[in-house]
Amino acid sequence: MADAAPPQPANEPTSGEARVPRGSLSIRTLCMPADTNHAGDIFGGWLLGQMDIAGGIFASNIAAGRCATVAIDAMTFKKPVAVGDVMCIYTDLIRVGTTPITVHVEGLGAAPEPAAARAGDRGHLHLRGPR
Repeated sequence: MADAAPPQPANEPTSGEARVPRGSLSIRTLCMPADTNHAGDIFGGWLLGQMDIAGGIFASNIAAGRCATVAIDAMTFKKPVAVGDVMCIYTDLIRVGTTPITVHVEGLGAAPEPAAARAGDRGHLHLRGPR
């Protein structure tokens, strides 16, 4: 039996609509030439690092202390990100346990001039806070 497709988040746009990110803005950063891969697009590892920083800031505020990423689930990179794009990283709380905190992290990239958000990179980070 084939796996059923996961349900789409409620904030997925229909054709022609602007995408609304889930959660609150944690960081904004400019994509620079030093962050490119061999094809000239922004390296996925750099994007993942920015998403990890945003998730860590968000989790540290909830835990009122240091947090460290222990796992990343289901990270997807939807479209290439270009040099000069501004990455806006949004975070939202999924779950708080005794020490683990699960955070939804989503990155939207846009050209510096007014334009609709283009990239929809997202994933879940599992972080550990102080006991």
